[in-house]
Amino acid sequence: MVRAISFLALLFFLVIPTATSQTGIKYYGGSNSGQRFRDLKDEVQRAYAAGILDGMLLAGLFEAPDANVARLYECVQDMTDTQIAAITSKYLDNHPERWHYSAHIIILNALRDSCPKLDDVLRKAVQR
Repeated sequence: MVRAISFLALLFFLVIPTATSQTGIKYYGGSNSGQRFRDLKDEVQRAYAAGILDGMLLAGLFEAPDANVARLYECVQDMTDTQIAAITSKYLDNHPERWHYSAHIIILNALRDSCPKLDDVLRKAVQR
C-alpha cells in the first residue's frame, strides 16, 4: 500500500523546472512546496518523503559521489517513513519562512539538520 501511495504521490508531483544554487550546482525543482507537504494526509506525507529519500539513495546512478550517498545511507538506514515525515514536519514547524521552498529541498535540509554527517557534504550545494 505504501509503495502504491509513493508511486502515486511521485507521479502527482513530478515536474521539471530547474534552479541553480549559489555554487552553480543545478537542481530540478518540484511542484510540491513545503506548504503543500504540510497539507497532505499523514500517509501521503510518509510515502512522499520516503519516495524522495529513495530517489536520493539512487543518486549514485547519476554520478553523485558514492561517499556522499553512503553518508546519507548511514544516516537513514534504520529510519522509517514515519520518522522521515516527522523530521520533515518538525523542520517545517521550525521554519515557516521556508514553506514556499520545494518539498524535496525541505526534506534534504531536514535530513541534514537531523544528521551532522550530511552537513559538510551538502553545505556547498544547497543553502538552508
